[in-house]
Amino acid sequence: MTQEVDPWLDSDTIVALSTPPGIGGLAVVRISGPRALASVRSCAPGLPRVPPVRHAGLVELKIRGELLDRGLVTVFSAPKSYTGEDVVEISLHGSPVLVDRLIAALCAAGARRAQPGEFTLRAFRSGRMDLMQAEAVNELIHSRTVEGARMAFSSMEGALSRRMQRLRTHLVELGAVLETEIEFGEDQHIGEVVDAGAVKSALNEIHLILEHARFNEILSRGLKVVIAGRVNVGKSTLFNALLGHDRALVSSQPGTTRDFLTDTLYIDGFPVDLTDVAGWDAGPQNELESRGIRRGVERLNSGDVVLFLVDASQPLTEADHEVDTLTAAHCRLVVATKMDRADAGTLERIRKRYAREEYCEASALGEPDLPEIRDYLRRRVHGLTHRKSDFAVSARQRELLRELKERLTRICGGLENTKPEAELLAEELRQAMDCIGLLTGGITSADVLNAVFSRFCIGK
Repeated sequence: MTQEVDPWLDSDTIVALSTPPGIGGLAVVRISGPRALASVRSCAPGLPRVPPVRHAGLVELKIRGELLDRGLVTVFSAPKSYTGEDVVEISLHGSPVLVDRLIAALCAAGARRAQPGEFTLRAFRSGRMDLMQAEAVNELIHSRTVEGARMAFSSMEGALSRRMQRLRTHLVELGAVLETEIEFGEDQHIGEVVDAGAVKSALNEIHLILEHARFNEILSRGLKVVIAGRVNVGKSTLFNALLGHDRALVSSQPGTTRDFLTDTLYIDGFPVDLTDVAGWDAGPQNELESRGIRRGVERLNSGDVVLFLVDASQPLTEADHEVDTLTAAHCRLVVATKMDRADAGTLERIRKRYAREEYCEASALGEPDLPEIRDYLRRRVHGLTHRKSDFAVSARQRELLRELKERLTRICGGLENTKPEAELLAEELRQAMDCIGLLTGGITSADVLNAVFSRFCIGK
């Protein structure tokens, strides 16, 4: 049985593959901890007694005297390393067999296999970065867009952390004034000795951060587009046409798509996750059809953009009205399909109903270009990429920033009162400081750390 290790308290030497697993030109094995250099010496006996720091040296990698490979060894001495501990990185040929044998030998020499995110956890623990910067490391690794990578890198470099530190400094100064007022009860109005403008400025900045948070999330992960409509309206045909290949089964029989399908297309280099959901049917449904529709609603609720398809060749049905209601609040494009067989009366009603919305018509969704639909998606993408922001914000950070905003709003309101109650302001101030501590990791718990670092890959 594998023994559980508490990485928060543990000071073992750890080892892991830091490059993606599998066959490749090179693999990098990272070792960190007090016995990092000693462990590596067991497999690299030719390593100099005092190896040069931050300089790669070619060595023979041996296991029990048998030559395994030749690789490059780079030493990073504490505290000037990623983790703040002694770190050694070994670059060798990217064979999974070689990597597994090397890691097993390093473990036999006193190291143990690292847990997910443990290298970055140690960097946080040693003060090399705060918790927001640590989260940004994972965001950067998983970035799917150029803008997402830029924002994550900015956060990793401390853009958001510096703002929180400045705010904390202002709150500490305010706290000193409030404690003096509580202790001595002087008659001077608190607002006359406190820089309320600094608190208001921080409040406005947090408001802007939260306002951009939704767009920043999309910039990081890509745009989610859902194709919705009643059964047999042409959703799967459009799905295949936009992707440029047959991903979904297409049939004239209604209800061919029973569950959602997702694939990715790229518009000017930006990822667009396209989802084809099950068609709506207002009539009786079996259990499988009901589950498909429920899952479709879930995808609609999590989507950013909806392509709402209506069939111009047949009268609008109750199912069309249901989908219309479900998608009305979304950013959507209404697409009238089957224009080559359009019913004049139905088409007139569709055009009148959606005259004030983004709307287009398509005769044959199987045609290769679909310029109006592609142009609509391109405009949505460009509208996002033109919104520049300095940093990405995680879901955990967003919740704490919302609470911090509420606390600062109450503090600002209290400072504007003719007779502010110092004790109430002081309590709001302590709660605001706790929010900052939870954001940066100054206040934390094992549960929070596990939630943050368990999402990391092993080796980072």
